[in-house]
Amino acid sequence: MAVGQTPRQPVAITPSAEEIKNKRLNEANLQIAVDALAADGVVVVEDAIPTEDLDHLNAKMIEDSKLLQSRGEDSPFNYNKGNLQQDAPPWAEYFYPSIFCSTVSLFPDKNVTAHLYARKS
Repeated sequence: MAVGQTPRQPVAITPSAEEIKNKRLNEANLQIAVDALAADGVVVVEDAIPTEDLDHLNAKMIEDSKLLQSRGEDSPFNYNKGNLQQDAPPWAEYFYPSIFCSTVSLFPDKNVTAHLYARKS
């Protein structure tokens, strides 16, 4: 990026409740998504995951990350203060299909999907 150039923000779309329910974008949003993917390689699909699901998982992951950071020299192999690797907790209580299995079809005839993420305001 050239000095002084403002970085572009990714294109964002907000699917309707019907699009989320059907796991398929309408024609207008699909065209926006395809154009964004062609131009930038990414498109943001907003408000597609219930924030309460994310909040519950996030609270546990923050708790776990603090525990991992506090272990100091007793940390798992290849960890250090600047390198913390963390997976989602492997318990049913934290497994939300809305997070881990949520997809919307961008190209139904080609079986290509995009993961949906909620936008935290």
